[in-house]
Amino acid sequence: MGTLQLLSSSSTPRFTHAPAGLLTFPRMAHSNLSPEVVAYTSLSLLAGLVLTTWIRRHTSHPPNEIPGPRPLPIVGNLFLGEAQEQMAELSKEFGPIYSVNLFGTQALVVTSVDVARELFVSRYQTYTNRLPLKMIEMCNFQQGLLFQPDAHKHRQGRRFLLKGLAKRQLERYRDILNDHMVSFLDNLLQNPDDFMVHINNFVAEFSLEMGYGHKAQGAADPLVKRSNEWVQNFVSTIGFGGHLINVLPWLEHIPSWVPGASFHKTASVWQRSADAFKQEAYDSVKSSVEGGTAKASVLSRALANFVYPFEEDAIVNTAGQILTGGHTTTCSLQTFMLAMTLYPAVQEKARAEVDRVIGTDRLPTIDDWDRMPYMAAVVREVLRWHPVIPLLTRNPTKDDVYNGYFIPKDRMIIVNYWAMLHREDIFPDHAVFRPERWFELRIDRSNDPFDIAFGFGRRVCPGRASTKETLFTAAAAILSMFKVSKALDEHGKEITPPEAFVGGGIVAPAPFKCKIEPRGRHVGELIEAWKGSM
Repeated sequence: MGTLQLLSSSSTPRFTHAPAGLLTFPRMAHSNLSPEVVAYTSLSLLAGLVLTTWIRRHTSHPPNEIPGPRPLPIVGNLFLGEAQEQMAELSKEFGPIYSVNLFGTQALVVTSVDVARELFVSRYQTYTNRLPLKMIEMCNFQQGLLFQPDAHKHRQGRRFLLKGLAKRQLERYRDILNDHMVSFLDNLLQNPDDFMVHINNFVAEFSLEMGYGHKAQGAADPLVKRSNEWVQNFVSTIGFGGHLINVLPWLEHIPSWVPGASFHKTASVWQRSADAFKQEAYDSVKSSVEGGTAKASVLSRALANFVYPFEEDAIVNTAGQILTGGHTTTCSLQTFMLAMTLYPAVQEKARAEVDRVIGTDRLPTIDDWDRMPYMAAVVREVLRWHPVIPLLTRNPTKDDVYNGYFIPKDRMIIVNYWAMLHREDIFPDHAVFRPERWFELRIDRSNDPFDIAFGFGRRVCPGRASTKETLFTAAAAILSMFKVSKALDEHGKEITPPEAFVGGGIVAPAPFKCKIEPRGRHVGELIEAWKGSM
């Protein structure tokens, strides 16, 4: 699994499976080669064999280190394409925790909920750290909650977000959510082809108002544009594939004037832009709180009522993570639209429940969760089917021993959330979007996406309740107002979108087309009435 083999059965090399750690090449067709060429080729192959043997011998695991697949020279264990799926496959051979080598960096992969809870919950003091990738560090993006290296600031930021985004606090922002929801539904009605843009704007503008109290004046709003820029830059840095320097961190020492070293300038520009945006947004709220004119927001409430002492820069940077956290909701809602396009029977069943509970005279709320169990199951399945953060890392703060195996301080641990939510013993048809599974399973901490996809222990996402409410109410509102189906080509044939996802650390469906139709004239009338009452 996950290794590269080049075959010569056709003129074009193709990928197949080979034993872990092997790199094989095509046989050479018979030709009249000179003795010099044969000798040179033989010496080259011999030198390569000696080098490979030496590297393998010196990169093999000590007896007390967790075993894993044998690495290839230089590249280590090469993962092409969907790394989370290949890592899940390797766990069938090497178990729920095993070692890999990524271009010389030793790492562990955890694919089991039980192992994750043992390390990140039971031993949270040892495994609470998350060292940033090199591009994150160069941009200074680690100064938020997700990668905050300072334990004291991490506690401050976590307390700030947990108090502001707790389930009981979200009622304060329900009118704001409904206001943005109506605008979103109106945009879908007026221009359905741009549904992915509308989803992004809806969540981004709601997150900005909930976090900072800023009411956006349309997509061209300067603060919205700066917010989107900050989020996109942050998201691009947190995956290995986004920047070569994340794979080869030693590139940092290459001078900026060397061709190909433009990442120095990029990191500098992104850092200045992000720091300015977050500080200015914070200062604006702080000034309005002091002047008594602040609108309701997570940040204004904290500044007005928070008696717990905190360092200003910790809250400045943590507040910015409300916006990056909202981006994961955007990706989940776009995944919902793909699922509704590909699984019309699921859509019809969910819509029937929405019609029965909601009717046609109001917007759904999170209070409808228990009254719409199938819709709730759809949301769970969205989070399970394609988790927006398939892989994330942890690092132990000190040496540790697990099941007799040694785990050194700072060793990268790759947490494979995708593997945990696609376990074949729990989800035999794991590749299929099937909400009915949540009525067949006993939902508990071993399988519930709400207990897995948002992380473990002290690093669990504080925005879990907000994501649940926004995703559930938006998905139900879409089905109450619109029918989603496959788009048609110029010949009237249905276009089946591929189940393709893009991104690095945070993934979303690749841009696709679907047909979004209002369910009658009453849809426009309702939206206009709601707009007038907001």
